[in-house]
Amino acid sequence: MHYGNRSDNREAEESRPATQPNSEFAIGGMTCANCARHVMEVIRSVPGVSSATVNLEAQRASVRWATGGDRCTAAVIEAVEQAGYAAKEIDVQEPEHAEHKLTGWR
Repeated sequence: MHYGNRSDNREAEESRPATQPNSEFAIGGMTCANCARHVMEVIRSVPGVSSATVNLEAQRASVRWATGGDRCTAAVIEAVEQAGYAAKEIDVQEPEHAEHKLTGWR
């Protein structure tokens, strides 16, 4: 049986695009789904933003930045505040890799 060359698999993994950087924001002042939609549209209009999602219940926004573009969190905060809401960047730690979570498991 031939399982393939491991170096071929590594080359395929290295040729995949890197994940795009993300930022998280606490959003204040949203009271309804229309508010969340408005905040999402405002964030998406900021240069360098690839996509954005807003969670009304959690009062949070997730921003995915365009690869190779400018990552200007201050511009997102300013845009949200000009729309009448509060915004603050949240420092979110990257989750550990799954292999670390299983350390010691047998």
